[in-house]
Amino acid sequence: MHRLEMLLKIHFALLALLGGLVLGLNEQSGGLPAVAVISALGGFVLVDWLKLFALPPFIGYIAMGGIAIYCIGSFIPLSPTSNRQLLAVAELLVLVQAVLLVQAKSRRTFEQIGIFCLLEIVVAAVFNDALTFAILLVPIAILGMSAAVLLQAYSLASPQDTPFLGTSLVLGKKNKQAADWGSCHSPSSIRNWARTGVRMPRPIIATLGPAISIIGLVFFYTIPRTTENEGMALGSTPQVGFSDSVSLEQVGQLQTNRSIVMRVGLTNAEDGQPYHLLGPLYLRGRIVNMYDFGGRSGRWTSSPVPLLLANRRLPREYWPNRRTDDLFFDRVNVQIHQQPQSTSAAFSIPPYYAIDSAKQVRHTVGRWLLDRANFELESSRSRITYRFGTHAYRKGQSSRILRAYAPGEEETIVKRPKFQREQWLLRTDLQIDPNRVPSVVQAADDHVATLPESKRNPFDIATSLSNYISHGAGLRYTLDLTMPHDQQVDPIEEFFVRNKAGHCQYFASTLALMLRHQGIPSRLVIGYKTNEFNPYASHYVVRQSHAHVWVEALIDDSDIPETELTFGQPASGPAWIRLDPTPGNEMTPQGRLTHAANFFSGVYENWIMDMDGNRQKELGLGDGGEEESNPMMLTFRGIIFRIQRFASGNLHGGALAAGKWFSIPAAIGGIAITIGLLLIIRLRFPSWFHWRRRSLSKANETARAQLPFYAETVQQLARLGLQREGTMTPQELVRRTDQQIDREKENLLPPLQFLTDLYYAIRFGKQNPSAAQSDTVRDSLQQIERSIDNLTNQSNSDLQS
Repeated sequence: MHRLEMLLKIHFALLALLGGLVLGLNEQSGGLPAVAVISALGGFVLVDWLKLFALPPFIGYIAMGGIAIYCIGSFIPLSPTSNRQLLAVAELLVLVQAVLLVQAKSRRTFEQIGIFCLLEIVVAAVFNDALTFAILLVPIAILGMSAAVLLQAYSLASPQDTPFLGTSLVLGKKNKQAADWGSCHSPSSIRNWARTGVRMPRPIIATLGPAISIIGLVFFYTIPRTTENEGMALGSTPQVGFSDSVSLEQVGQLQTNRSIVMRVGLTNAEDGQPYHLLGPLYLRGRIVNMYDFGGRSGRWTSSPVPLLLANRRLPREYWPNRRTDDLFFDRVNVQIHQQPQSTSAAFSIPPYYAIDSAKQVRHTVGRWLLDRANFELESSRSRITYRFGTHAYRKGQSSRILRAYAPGEEETIVKRPKFQREQWLLRTDLQIDPNRVPSVVQAADDHVATLPESKRNPFDIATSLSNYISHGAGLRYTLDLTMPHDQQVDPIEEFFVRNKAGHCQYFASTLALMLRHQGIPSRLVIGYKTNEFNPYASHYVVRQSHAHVWVEALIDDSDIPETELTFGQPASGPAWIRLDPTPGNEMTPQGRLTHAANFFSGVYENWIMDMDGNRQKELGLGDGGEEESNPMMLTFRGIIFRIQRFASGNLHGGALAAGKWFSIPAAIGGIAITIGLLLIIRLRFPSWFHWRRRSLSKANETARAQLPFYAETVQQLARLGLQREGTMTPQELVRRTDQQIDREKENLLPPLQFLTDLYYAIRFGKQNPSAAQSDTVRDSLQQIERSIDNLTNQSNSDLQS
C-alpha cells in the first residue's frame, strides 16, 4: 500500500509539473511554469517524501480564497482584445494546484490535482499552438492513464473507501458473503491473471479500433480551429510585422529574434520538383520612400498610395512574344506559410503573377507589394497560406532587375495624366536635404567624380555607389548600437562620419540618400533575406533574425545595359534595380536536429492547428480555395463525385459504367470483392478459430497434473463439471469444489484436501515421489470416487422424480 501511494504521488507531481509547462514558455507567462515546477518538485520532496510539513486543509482553503480574489482582480476592466482574462485563469489554476501539492495527499487531493491538470491543458490549447504543446501532451496522456489506473487500485485498496465496482466481482454462485477480491498463491497464476486482465478479445479490438479512429477523425476535421487567438502562446503577442513606418532601431531589434516568421516553398512549375537557389532568397514586404530629415530617429515612412492602385488582383502571367525567350527565365511556383503578424503585410518575390484565385492576398500597382485581403475584418494573429508564380529566377540565379509595372498596368493606369511619373513618383523618391547629411552627399560627389565619363550613367553610378558603401567607405556591420549619439546630428550622418558601424538599415539609408543626391530616384525595401533551407521539407525557413533592408533605384529603359537580362517581364519601361550595400554577414548554418524540428513544427501547424473552416471546405467538397489547383485534391473530389453517383444508382455516363448501362469494371470488381470476402470467411476465420481452440487445449494440457494420482483426482472431479482451467491452482480447485457442492462435503473435501497437499509437497517441497504409492493415497482416491458416485446417483434420482 505504501508503494502504491508513493507511485501515485510521483505520478501526480509529474502531471502538475507538465500541466504548468504546457501553459507556455514565453516572457509574459514564464512565471507560471516556474511556479508549477517549483511547487511540484518541492511538494513531492518536502511533503510526500521527507514529510517535513503539510499544509492544514483549513489554511489551504484560506489560501485558495485569497488566490481567487487576486486573480479576479485581473478581469477588471474587461477587454475583448486582451489575453489578460485567460492569463488570470491560468494563474488561478497553477496557484491553486500549488496549494494542493503542499497538502497531505488523499484520494480526494489526487482527484483535484488531476482535474486542475486537465483544466490547464484546456486553457493552454486555446492559445498555445506550438509543437511543444503537442509534444508535452504525449507524456501527459501516458502519465494520466497510468495515474488513473493507480488511483483506481488505491481507491479499492483503501479500507475507508467503497470499491467502485461494488459486488460485481463476487466469486461463486450461491455464497453472497464472499469477498470482493480473489486470491491465489501460485506465481504462474498471477502472471496468467495479469496477461488475461490486459488482454482484450480480438473481435473487440478489430471493431472498436477503426470505429474510434473514424469517430476521432470525423470530429477533428469537422470542428474548426479557433482563429481569433490563433498562432500565439498564452500571454504573448503576435509577431511584429512590417508597417509603413520604420525607425532605424526597429529592424535591428528584429534581427535579434530567432522565431520563425514563414516557410517558403519553391517548386518548378514545369515538373513540380523543388527549386533550389544558388544565392539568398529575398522576400519583399514593405516599401518606404520618405525620410524624416527634421527628426532624430531616422524614421522612414511610405508615401500614400492612390486608391486606384491598391487592393487589386494579382497580375496575369507575362508571356513573351518570342517563344525562345522562355529559355532565359524559369517559371517557379511559390507557396508561403506565414505566421501571425500584427500588420497586413504579406511577402512576395516579384515579378509575381496569379496561378490560382489567390483570394488571400491583394496587389499594389507600381510597388510590387502584397497585402492580406480584408485584413481589417480578420484577427491580426491568424496564419495565412498563399501561392503565386514568379519569373524572378533563371537556373537558380535571382534577377536584380524589376520592371516598374506588371503586364498591362502601365498602359491602363500609369499613363493617365494625374499618375505621371514626374508628379507622383519623383516627388518622394528624390527627396533629400543636403544640409542634414553634408558628409554623405559630399562623399557621393567625390566618388562619382572618380568614375570615367563612360560610367557616369544612372545604372553604373548606382552600382558603384553600392559597392563603395559596402567595401570602400570603412563601414562595418553590427547590431550593437550602444555607442553614444549626438541628438543634433542626423543618424545617417552620424553613422557615416562618426560611428561607422550599424546594421542593414543604416547602409541602405546611406545609399538611398547618395542616389537621390545624384538625381536617381530610390527607395528602401523592407523584407527578409535568408539562405536557410530545410532539406526534410524542401522549403526555406525565414526567421525574424533574417529581417533585411535593401535599396531599389529607378533606371530608365535606355540606361539598362544589354547584359542585364529582363526576360520574363515586359520588354520596355522603367525598371528598379536591387542594390544591397550591406556587407555580407555569414548566417549560422542549422543542424539536422533543427531542420527536423522545423519540419515537424510545420506539419503540426498545417494539418493540426490550421484546420479551420476554410481548410475543411478545401479538403471536402466546399467552394475552392487555393487547393483547387492541387492535383491530389482534384483526384480526391473526383472519387467523392463518383461515389455519390454510384450511391444514387446512376452508373450511366461517367461513373463506373463508363457510358454504358452495364459496367464490366464494376461487375469484375464486385466478383473480386465477393470472392475475397468468401476466402476471408472460409479460410482465415476458421483457421483463427482452430488456432484459438489449439491454444486453449494447450493451456488445458498444461493444467493437467503430471502426477498420476492427482491426474486421476482431476478426472473424477470433471464428472461433476468441475474442470480445472489453465490458470487455476490445485488449492483454487478445492475452494471451487467447496462452493459448488452442497452434499457429500464431509466425505469429499477431506481426501481432496489431503491429495492436494501431497501434490504441493511433491511438486514444490521435498517430499519423496514414492509417497504417491502409499495406501493412504489409494484410499483417498477410492473415497473421492464413492462420494462422486453418490452425488451422481442422487442427481439422477432428482431428475427422475
